Amino acid sequence: MATFRKLQTAFWTDPFVEDLTQEQKLFYLYLITNTKTSQSGIYEITKKYIAYETGFSPAQVNELLSFFERTDKISYSAETNEIAIINWSKFNYNKSHKVLKCIYDDLQLIKSTDLIKKIYDEVYIQKLVDEESKYTVLIEYLYSMHTVCIPKLQQEQEQEQVQVQEEVEVEVEVQQQVELQVQVQEQVKYKTDFVNYTNEPPFEGGSSTGWSASSKNKLNELITQHA
Repeated sequence: MATFRKLQTAFWTDPFVEDLTQEQKLFYLYLITNTKTSQSGIYEITKKYIAYETGFSPAQVNELLSFFERTDKISYSAETNEIAIINWSKFNYNKSHKVLKCIYDDLQLIKSTDLIKKIYDEVYIQKLVDEESKYTVLIEYLYSMHTVCIPKLQQEQEQEQVQVQEEVEVEVEVQQQVELQVQVQEQVKYKTDFVNYTNEPPFEGGSSTGWSASSKNKLNELITQHA
């Protein structure tokens, strides 16, 4: 979830906070804003890590944790090294679906169920479960819609490919028809030219020695062109 935590301005005017010492204020502020905090308000952290980040000695950390437990502001599990901030929702309340989903996921990782009971009652837990169910149903619905659309899209693409192929085949056929028509026209022209040339006077100067030279050349050109 987000890497920042909200802090209400009313935090500093809270009667409990007003009566805290400087060290206690700093420690309490650390507990609700450190990098280990989660959206659920329950998180795992060791005392050694707290001492390292705050600069307090291990003895001071133990004393401060005991103080905030006695005042019912936190609950600490020595067995699992987990802390629950009792008033977490007071500073970080949010009813958006994303936040509820995040809280639900966070609670699955909590080792101490006693800490969960410290913050969340059965009604709220049921609300999280119901919200998760709605979320799951929504995801399944969207997934089903997506899987339905995939074959449809493939079918449309296949139809488009078939249409393009048919258009190409038609274009090729038309081109072939045009080429054939040109060939026929050339053959007709050849026959016409051939007849015209063969009907010319076959003899030069009326002699009987054979075709004229010009007629022979033209005839050879026709034969060569239309061979």
